[in-house]
Amino acid sequence: ALETPRRCLNGEAAPTALTAALAGALCAGLLPGTSALPGLLCLLAAVLTTLPPRRMLTLGPALLAGCVPALPHLPLLSPAQALLISRLCAGILGLLAIPEALALKKQLQQVPGVSEVMWLDDYANVYAPLETLDGVTVESWYKEGNVLFTCYVDEDDLYSHLMDIRAVVGEDAAMSGEAVNTGMATESTTRELKMVMAIALPLVFLILLLTTTSWFEPVLFMATIGVAIVLNMGTNLAFGTISFVTNAAGSVLQLAVSMDYSIFLLHSFSRFRASGMDVQDAMSHAVKDSFSSVTSSALTTVIGFAALILMRFRIGPDMGVVMAKAIVFSLLCVLVFLPCLAVLCYKLIDKTQHRSFIPTFRGFSYFVMKVKVPVLILFILLAVPSFVAKDRIDFAYGSSEIYGDASTQIGADAIRINEEFGRSNQIVCMVPRGDTAREKALS
Repeated sequence: ALETPRRCLNGEAAPTALTAALAGALCAGLLPGTSALPGLLCLLAAVLTTLPPRRMLTLGPALLAGCVPALPHLPLLSPAQALLISRLCAGILGLLAIPEALALKKQLQQVPGVSEVMWLDDYANVYAPLETLDGVTVESWYKEGNVLFTCYVDEDDLYSHLMDIRAVVGEDAAMSGEAVNTGMATESTTRELKMVMAIALPLVFLILLLTTTSWFEPVLFMATIGVAIVLNMGTNLAFGTISFVTNAAGSVLQLAVSMDYSIFLLHSFSRFRASGMDVQDAMSHAVKDSFSSVTSSALTTVIGFAALILMRFRIGPDMGVVMAKAIVFSLLCVLVFLPCLAVLCYKLIDKTQHRSFIPTFRGFSYFVMKVKVPVLILFILLAVPSFVAKDRIDFAYGSSEIYGDASTQIGADAIRINEEFGRSNQIVCMVPRGDTAREKALS
């Protein structure tokens, strides 16, 4: 063991010989008094040196543990000693040994929420030399010292279970699959929704300030739509569960689609008050005047969302029902809640009046009338290639395509796993019980 490093440094021996000698020296330092120590050193220096790195990693622990019948004279090591030696060999090569992979599998099985962990030992005898096993089966789970586990995780509190798994396998490990995509998407969507609302609400409020003639009217608009959003989110409890996509997008869509209803009503209210009516009569006429336009706009939106219910893909009915209900609540809040609020707060509206910051666009309207024929021809010409191009669009299906690039952690992990073990999709085949002929044919 001491001679081999000198020969390696002088260029007289291969680097694998130095690896074996160092492993033997470490064993000598960590296992003093072991009766098998001379045999171990000879085995590491003489046998492992002649093997390529992959065989040295897989066959070495088996030899050291006395699993090879050709070496019955070597004393058997305890499982702890065999695991220690295999970790020494794997650590020098930067890889994961079979015993350590088995130990890691047991740790994963103990993670809360993990119902099952599948690996190579479920399909083959990993205690035998891997060269004697089917190469395709081995490399599907264990390749170049990299280990691929398949974990089945409960859907409840999925993100927490994934973080527990990450704590076991370490930050350098790669995680991919439907559970990872769903768990990470749920967490990131919830986090990013708060950021979106933090940006959207101030922008909407600023636009309303610039497009109205009172500093207080935007407060009434936001209060009305806010009540409608809360009512819609609270009544989702009646469905038991809804998609996290619907929950994330529903509030933003409701804000964007139904905000104009309250603008119609307050605009009519201001117009009737300007004609000399008192507050009560002005609001009464405003509700009557805007009822048809607001209701027709709301009903067309409701029908549009309700059409999603006919989809077989369940995200369609889920979002269709929730959003149709959201528009109904917005309509009710505009026709019932906003009039009460405006009548109670009309003095604040009057005290906070300001001039309009939006130009009349009268010049733009004259320009449009002058060029109406060329514009009509232009839009017709643009519609034809657009109609043809719509059938040439490539669509991405599934979260694996959404997170397919290396810009996200999920995409980078998936690329690492696919490059090492290839891409695979799980297919479940159900065969009638007792049909042994089909079972044999499928196997």
